[in-house]
Amino acid sequence: MKSLITLYLLFINLLAQAAIPINERNALVGLYNSTNGASWNDNTNWLTNDPCDNNWSGIVCNETGETVTKVVLVSNNLDGTMIPELGDLINLTELTLRNNHLTGSIPIELSALSNLQTLNLSLNQLSGSIPYQLGVLSGLTRLILDHNQLTGFIPSELGTLNNLNYLYLHYNQLDGYIPPEIGDLNNLQWLNLKVNQLTGNIPAELGNLSQLISLQLDNNLLNGSIPPQLGNLSNLLYLIAHDNLLSGYIPEELGNLTNLLQLYLNNNQLTGYIPMELGNLNQLQRLYLNSNLLSGNVPESFLLLTSLTELQLNLGFNCLYTNDSLLDDFLDSKSGIDWSGTQTVAPKNLVITSVNLNDISISWDAIEYESGADGRYHIWYNTTATGSFIDGGTTINKSETTYTITGLSTDISDYFIYITTETDAHIQNSNDLSSNPSRMVTTAPPIFVNGFE
Repeated sequence: MKSLITLYLLFINLLAQAAIPINERNALVGLYNSTNGASWNDNTNWLTNDPCDNNWSGIVCNETGETVTKVVLVSNNLDGTMIPELGDLINLTELTLRNNHLTGSIPIELSALSNLQTLNLSLNQLSGSIPYQLGVLSGLTRLILDHNQLTGFIPSELGTLNNLNYLYLHYNQLDGYIPPEIGDLNNLQWLNLKVNQLTGNIPAELGNLSQLISLQLDNNLLNGSIPPQLGNLSNLLYLIAHDNLLSGYIPEELGNLTNLLQLYLNNNQLTGYIPMELGNLNQLQRLYLNSNLLSGNVPESFLLLTSLTELQLNLGFNCLYTNDSLLDDFLDSKSGIDWSGTQTVAPKNLVITSVNLNDISISWDAIEYESGADGRYHIWYNTTATGSFIDGGTTINKSETTYTITGLSTDISDYFIYITTETDAHIQNSNDLSSNPSRMVTTAPPIFVNGFE
């Protein structure tokens, strides 16, 4: 009995002296040496006997001290490169080296960390491509690589990380398409790809991300239309896609995003009308649609957007208008400016002032436009009310209110005329704008032709 007790005590003593595998210690020492560990902000106890027993700063071990489970060295002045031997820390659940001075590439050997849940390398100067081999890390919940100098494509293999909640790749130099496989990440809540050089369409498959809370795609080179499938993202709070090359209509399906707090689609090439369904977004606090090619009436449903924060509505520098004074006042109050003074719209009160043998003189009221951008009125005429209209010339600027169409045929007495307003690209909008046509006027009595206003 006494010998059994002795053996038991020896076993307990051995457990108490358990050390991590030598290759794990070597990996940590290698990281220390490759990142100038002597100059770290905190290197307490590093290079002493055992990382677990001696509590190396930033190192977390399992309960028995037999293996390293976390390496967390945040804002610690690591200066150098990551080493392949980090892949020997096979029981690691977290590797966070955020906000240091790491350079070089991300080692593909990190793909050996099969227990990894968090990989956070943000705010460094890492370069090269994102290793596609990271797609085997099936337990990963956070992949945070933002604010580096990463280049190349986003690997489609990341679409196999089914447990991922956070995918942060913003502020890099990534190019190519957004892989549609990202739409397979059915646990993803936060997707941030902003400030890269991504091209191509927004994948319709992103509409499958039913848990998504935030989608940030701004400041890229994305083109094509906004997929209506994004209207399926019922948990979405933030949809940020400004400063791209997006075109086409704003999908009415975005009106299904009734939890949305912020919608930024400004500085694109979006056309057509604003869908009235956006008035369903009664939680919306910020709405930015400025600096596009949008035209027509602002929908009256915008009066329902009572959660909009003051100064956080921007419809400026489009071709929009309203004839509803109540809506006009509401838009002014939420914009903090006279929003209509930024719109390129057709002039009103177009009339024919004289008809001579070869010319017709017209006048109109100048539009209210306060941005100072260069522009003009463009006059169009035809001998019928339909078909292709003939270019009748342009004014020098938008202050003029009269024009004479010259060189007309003496054999034709019936002419139909309308005007559009044009604004050149400028600092507030990189697009050239052209308004909808004004009301049409005609020299053909007694016919009165309603216009397209």
